[in-house]
Amino acid sequence: MLLVLMGAVVLIVFIVSLNIANLLLARASGRQQEMAVRSALGASRGRLVRQMLTESILLSLIGGIAGIATAVGTLGFILRFVPSNVPRLNEVRIDWLVLAGPPHTRPKTRGSFIDGKVPRLQSRRSHAIFP
Repeated sequence: MLLVLMGAVVLIVFIVSLNIANLLLARASGRQQEMAVRSALGASRGRLVRQMLTESILLSLIGGIAGIATAVGTLGFILRFVPSNVPRLNEVRIDWLVLAGPPHTRPKTRGSFIDGKVPRLQSRRSHAIFP
């Protein structure tokens, strides 16, 4: 029973991650003209990359903080509805050591770097066309 629940949670997290990545890529492709204008006004490629990475990291941090706050706020509420015969129910908690682990192990941090670099790679092969 618990393995099925864990599999469902992993699947949902995977689908949500794909949806978020798709939204970020759509946003980045919609900003190609803005990046072309900034480049035409004199912004270096490095400055554009720093801007995109800064935006991605900021969005990741805000999402991570919102997720942690939601987990902390709803843990007690959810545990009230779980049947008492669930094994090791009294051990359910948020593991702060996992959250404070090395940054390269956190999916949000890895995702922010990947999402910040993809628009840069797209801007290398595209050319600005102004209507």
